[in-house]
Amino acid sequence: MSLSHGAKELYWWQRFFDAIDLDLDAPYKIQSDNLQTVRLLLKETPKLVTKLKHVDIHQHWLRQEIEQKRLNIKWIATYEMPADGFTKSLPRQKHEDFVRHLRMADISHLL
Repeated sequence: MSLSHGAKELYWWQRFFDAIDLDLDAPYKIQSDNLQTVRLLLKETPKLVTKLKHVDIHQHWLRQEIEQKRLNIKWIATYEMPADGFTKSLPRQKHEDFVRHLRMADISHLL
């Protein structure tokens, strides 16, 4: 479900950037640390059977978008996930890694 929501958000941003004529010169992609979900979306014959209709609908929509090359989903290891810094408190070392992922620099010495 979260990948489906993320894809909708990505499409919104793509349309927004197109409307203001902003070209980022990079392909859009969604990164997920849920290996099972990524495999289900990328495999030719997934083996997910569920009675939850909303999960089934979202999974098929995402598979369709991937097959038609409108969406690129990539697996990323959990410890490399840059979004963690926005969603949870991190220990010092992970926070420093998060800051590096964002390409931020410490400017406290300039203040």
